[in-house]
Amino acid sequence: MLELRDVETAYGRSQVLFGVSLQIGKGEVVSLLGRNGMGKTTTVNSIMGLADVRAGSIAFDDVDLRVLPPHRIARLGLGLVPEGRQAGRTGVVQRQRKSLRRQLLLRLLRK
Repeated sequence: MLELRDVETAYGRSQVLFGVSLQIGKGEVVSLLGRNGMGKTTTVNSIMGLADVRAGSIAFDDVDLRVLPPHRIARLGLGLVPEGRQAGRTGVVQRQRKSLRRQLLLRLLRK
């Protein structure tokens, strides 16, 4: 289903991935593990079209992902989920919480 072959990715002149290859078949679950700076996020960003892949191939169901923009990759069924510690901390959620607190305070002050 998903295959990376000899992927090399860089940010500017700094190369981050050097020949990464992996295959993920239908129904398989895979985790990328490693210390900070080992290329986990860059690998996922490369798959999703969010990083400068300079060499190698990335395919999903035999579709070349390197030629597609991120929104087209997402339409194929691939998605990027932010790390857990970021969930619920978006500006929208914070503004909603602040608004609810303000409404509650106003109700209490009116009583």
